[in-house]
Amino acid sequence: MSLAHLDPRDRDRVEDARRELCDLYGAALHAVALTGEAAGAGYRPGRSPLELAVLLEEVTPAALRALQPRLRAWRRRRVAPPLLLDPRWLAESRDAFPLELLELSEHHVLVHGDVDPFARLEVRADRLRVEVERELRGKLFHLWEAYLEHGGSARRLRELLLETPPAFEWILRGALRAEEGLAHPAPRRERPDELLAEVERRTGLSLPTFRLLQRTRRDEEHLPSDGLDALFEAYLGEVRGLVQHVEAG
Repeated sequence: MSLAHLDPRDRDRVEDARRELCDLYGAALHAVALTGEAAGAGYRPGRSPLELAVLLEEVTPAALRALQPRLRAWRRRRVAPPLLLDPRWLAESRDAFPLELLELSEHHVLVHGDVDPFARLEVRADRLRVEVERELRGKLFHLWEAYLEHGGSARRLRELLLETPPAFEWILRGALRAEEGLAHPAPRRERPDELLAEVERRTGLSLPTFRLLQRTRRDEEHLPSDGLDALFEAYLGEVRGLVQHVEAG
């Protein structure tokens, strides 16, 4: 277990959540893992959501009710409502959710558990390709819908542009894994700039808007309020290009 990459406050928040889960579930708690942006090189101290995957003996209504009262306090500390799983769900869901399980398997930090139950979650490459295309199309649909709802507000459009890149990262990692084949260990591509560089290399696409949004999220560049509509249009074009590449493959 290593949370050394987290700043001290975030490390304490994850540890506090782990202790609360141990108190709530006792021996029924099999494992807890840090996932998402905070689990890798894309982590932003004091800003990234602290997302946890929790493996229980069984996810029951009683288990859900036990955790529910804790969530308001967790949200104030940027600890997201955890992903509750049980062994049966993991075993039965590999064809239905290959992208999610591959991401969990290859992009997590175990913070509780004698063994790591997330380390070897095997999925099928053909199922993975189907879900990658579906998720990319879904994100395109979400961008259309969210643009209509932003009501002409530059502030809300800026928020939309900056909140979406992490949702693409795990899909792009899955797309690369589907092309590479799942029989080989996954290359380490946790930094968003490394991931985008590899996607550009393999697809022949150029993703300058993705790169700009990632730099802005890391406070390396400022996103001006004027020109946001043109930036959004370019973003849509890049997402469409990714969809077409996956569809053609």
